[in-house]
Amino acid sequence: MPKTLFKPVQYELSQLLADIDLGRLALPELQRPFVWPKVKVRDLLDSMFRGYPVGTLMIWRSAEDDSKQIGVEGKQVAASQLVIDGQQRLTGLYAVMRGGTVTFKDYSEGRIQIAFRPRDAHFAVADAAVGRDPEYLADITRLWNAPHWEVIEEFLARLSAAREKAGDALESEGTTSLRNTLSRLFELRDFPFGAVEIPPEVGEEVVAEIFLRVNSGATQLSQADFILTMLSVHSEEDRRKLERFAEAAARAAKADDASPANHLVKPLPDQMLRVAVLQGFKRGRLQSVLALLRGSSSEGSKLDPEEQQKQFGILSDAITRSLDTTSWHEYLKCIIAAGFRRSTEISSANNVLLVYALYLIGRHDYDLSHSDLRTPISRYFFMSALTGRYTGSFETQITQDAQNFVHASGAGGYLNAMQTTVETTLTPDYWTITLPQELATSAGRSPTLFAYAAALCLTGARVPPFASGHEGQAKASIPMVDLFDPILHPKKTPLERHHLFPKNYLAKIGVDATRRINQVANMSYVEWPDNIEISDTPPRVYWPKYSQFFTEQDRIDHALPDGWSSMEYDDFLAARRNAIAAVIRRGFETIGGHQTTSE
Repeated sequence: MPKTLFKPVQYELSQLLADIDLGRLALPELQRPFVWPKVKVRDLLDSMFRGYPVGTLMIWRSAEDDSKQIGVEGKQVAASQLVIDGQQRLTGLYAVMRGGTVTFKDYSEGRIQIAFRPRDAHFAVADAAVGRDPEYLADITRLWNAPHWEVIEEFLARLSAAREKAGDALESEGTTSLRNTLSRLFELRDFPFGAVEIPPEVGEEVVAEIFLRVNSGATQLSQADFILTMLSVHSEEDRRKLERFAEAAARAAKADDASPANHLVKPLPDQMLRVAVLQGFKRGRLQSVLALLRGSSSEGSKLDPEEQQKQFGILSDAITRSLDTTSWHEYLKCIIAAGFRRSTEISSANNVLLVYALYLIGRHDYDLSHSDLRTPISRYFFMSALTGRYTGSFETQITQDAQNFVHASGAGGYLNAMQTTVETTLTPDYWTITLPQELATSAGRSPTLFAYAAALCLTGARVPPFASGHEGQAKASIPMVDLFDPILHPKKTPLERHHLFPKNYLAKIGVDATRRINQVANMSYVEWPDNIEISDTPPRVYWPKYSQFFTEQDRIDHALPDGWSSMEYDDFLAARRNAIAAVIRRGFETIGGHQTTSE
């Protein structure tokens, strides 16, 4: 039988709660958004009351050393155990039994208040109706935070008075049964929890692998979750900074208040941690940073507390730089300068944040000013967004890029390395062969589609006049960028994507596959009233009516091939894909006033 990396242990819940209070057991979820709905806490308590098993905890025991205290104020000892699996269960139970507040997914704070009806041992999430019902102990937290017999007698007195008022007196036998049931509820504090304990000699990479495997369906962000757990032990204030930044970014900014709030991206704490790790360590693989943060020696076996403190210092400095609101908003200006005006045209938040890390490396490692970085970063962001460079399994790519760039000599070398990457990615063959092929998609969130929208903003294209004004006159010209303005929040979106060859018309000529009908090349941005006006009319019928309002530049901007309305559908798609690719290229080449020679 192979040697196991763990040993089974058992705890009473009261011991776990006491260890959390002392700080011996690190439960960072108390300071993080609590993702369980309250009904899951209710169901957990119900299972415990019925004596059902409720899963095994997994705990990693740290090496005994002189590491500093952790956790919120008042912790008495240094953490010696990290909860690897079971954080949500313990958070819910701690919140109920200790009466503390938790931060929910929407960053609101509050208690988890559970009610209990001893007559039939029914648990409920407390609400106003339950609070008025004398059959319920409306807040079971009181059982463990006051003399429980007083809480029980107070409940029985209230119930007895309500029953007498209703002419249904509570018999002594019934009182005894209710008292026994509530006493059983109180005794949940001693519920036995099975756990597996991983010893300190097991390396952090192995623990990270275990962590990923026991969290079914875990994503790469689970590794960030693991580092956040370590931050709670060694640098809790940094973890709180990450969470406060994410919370502020998700809320509307107050007047005259510096805030990360914006209309493009709402980063999570995990994602901002990734920014700091990439900036501080030039590594995109979070797992490769775990050994550094644990203070592993060069041999990888011994733990060096001084080295660990040094690495957490590097991370702490990187977190501070990453959360600087001036740098954050100067970087967001780069995205706007790249033509991306709305969150709906951002296909990958990871792309936004990883390029932000490159921005910060240029700013702090190479002392480049915000002005120095504006155009190079805008162009780099457009390239990475268009090509999906940092989507999917991006860790290897971003690590390779970051390390290539930082090996350059001086600030000029850093910018040149980025520019070289852009040029070797967006080659003439990319524009004329690869990009038209990538446009052969019907995906509503295609990076190429969003790059096309950005290009329309960059080139100053006006909204296509697919509708006439009063008495057949052309409507007033509106730049596309104005209708992409995030300040506009009408009931209907100001711009819609319209089928140039309408669906019903295509069905009549035998084109009924959604993938062919909804091709990016068959869609054009129009104002929503125009979309209604065009309806299902075929292009050879409606185009002559509107073509007089289109200038030659309008036709080029919106990638309408010459004679497009009379083309066969597949020929039209092929021609328009090439025309859209040309618009995207032209938009990219306008960034920062930069021009390249088109071939």
